[in-house]
Amino acid sequence: MRSELSRSSLLEKYIVSNELILKTMQENITDIKNQIADIKLTNERSHSAMQVKMESLESDLNKLKISSKSAPITLENELILGEQIIQEIQQRKNREKNIVLVGLPEQIASTPEDRLSKD
Repeated sequence: MRSELSRSSLLEKYIVSNELILKTMQENITDIKNQIADIKLTNERSHSAMQVKMESLESDLNKLKISSKSAPITLENELILGEQIIQEIQQRKNREKNIVLVGLPEQIASTPEDRLSKD
């Protein structure tokens, strides 16, 4: 009988031990499921944030492309204006030692070339 009691006692200890192990495993599995859910949520948020950032960058890129197409025209206009200013300065330099005669009518011309040819 004693051996049966010890077997019964061992069996009960084994069952209790297995139940504890099973309970611990279930708690661990629940924790892991919660962690996975948190990771998925964080991943979705990061993905959404990156998508918004990417759309913003694409929009900025398109704006830069549009502005770069119009920039050469502006640059050409600035170059032409700069050349005109340089020509005007050179013409002033050429005329700085001219004599001014009072009482003579001055030539009226719209362009520097016309003025120069009539002088």
